[in-house]
Amino acid sequence: MTRDDQVARRLFLLSIVLAAFAYGFAAGSYELFPHRQLQFAISSLTEVWGDRETLLEGTPNQFLRPSLYDGEGVTVNASDASPGLTLISGFFEDSNELRLIRLDGSVVQRWPVRFSELFPSTEHLHQPPATDWNVDTHGAVALPDGSVLFNFEYAGLVRLDRCGEVSWTLPTMTHHSIEPSELGGFWVGGRRIVRNPMSLPPYLGPYEEDLLLRISPDGAILAELSVPELLIENGLAWLLSATGSFEVNSVNSSEALGYLGEIVHLNDIEELPADLAGDFEDFAPGDLLVSLRHRNLLLVVDPDERSVKWHRTGPWIRQHDPDFQPGGTITVFNNNTDERGGKVFGGTNVLEIDPRGGAVEVLYGDAADEWMYTPVRGKHQVLPNGNLLLTVFREGRVVEVDADGEVVWQFVNRYNDAAVTTVSDAVRYPPDYFVNVDWTCD
Repeated sequence: MTRDDQVARRLFLLSIVLAAFAYGFAAGSYELFPHRQLQFAISSLTEVWGDRETLLEGTPNQFLRPSLYDGEGVTVNASDASPGLTLISGFFEDSNELRLIRLDGSVVQRWPVRFSELFPSTEHLHQPPATDWNVDTHGAVALPDGSVLFNFEYAGLVRLDRCGEVSWTLPTMTHHSIEPSELGGFWVGGRRIVRNPMSLPPYLGPYEEDLLLRISPDGAILAELSVPELLIENGLAWLLSATGSFEVNSVNSSEALGYLGEIVHLNDIEELPADLAGDFEDFAPGDLLVSLRHRNLLLVVDPDERSVKWHRTGPWIRQHDPDFQPGGTITVFNNNTDERGGKVFGGTNVLEIDPRGGAVEVLYGDAADEWMYTPVRGKHQVLPNGNLLLTVFREGRVVEVDADGEVVWQFVNRYNDAAVTTVSDAVRYPPDYFVNVDWTCD
């Protein structure tokens, strides 16, 4: 082989390598074949390897937490508990499930759910779950006709009728919360993976962009609002470059603002109902109260005008589930996350905020006998009699407390003697909420 032939061969091989590199870069940037296939294979192998103890032992380890409380099911049921039925969403025994229970713990209806059955196609997902034990539910509501609506976290929205038959599914990355709207339909948290490096300056792609999704009663997306875009449009871009989560987001080392992970971590949307709007001088019916965990940020948004009417950062830390309340206040489930088991900031509590005057009061969680802690997730509900219903995710517990902080109702999601399984949602519905529902099913 002549020297010229050797040079030509090396140039040919180099061109193949460069072409392969260029295609690999393009496949990663624009999700060309076989990018999605490789991503699925890698994510599946990673999840299976990370969950190898679950597979070997046959136990749902990622849902298990050490048991902190005695008993199983309803362990406290005092006479001054707020009446009604409680919808609980979590992991029960061997699968994700929604249960509607009475105060005594007896089950009215149950909806076992498996992701693989409800979403046989996973083309809508960047990283599909490897098994049904690699995804959970987060965000669940019951409707007056007995149907239920829930999210598989970052994996899809589902509506089931009172007997568990599928009404519809929405294959998109929904998450965290579902809020019925007085205008019809629902507000649901959404997310998309953005790869265009110039779609949201100053961020470089890829990153995860949270959305406010308006969903029709039959499961169609009617509107979507980008949360980062909303902040930028309202002169709040400076909030986007504030400190992120305690978890480490991947950052492009050549660009200080080049996040490859999530930017804000939307975790709740709450609509201001017409009957409370008169208590809030600065807000109007249909305004949305939004929680952004990674920014310790609450804001009130007019979704039609795309305007931010109010915002405040802290004193809550990694908060969840803010709610409008009668009298013009806002309550919030303050995780008070410190990554030291709640020992630094005193554990999780519930706060009440005056959005006009700025005053903040602890409603529950500031006394030694009120201690609870979940660094992630969690919800609260102010009940008609003034009691608080608390969903303490990591404790596998739902607890109702009265105005004096006394526990008047408690549910423990027991797995075995040493462990509980996590609870994502709990909502108490008053006795007259379900209209002429026959819960018997064939």
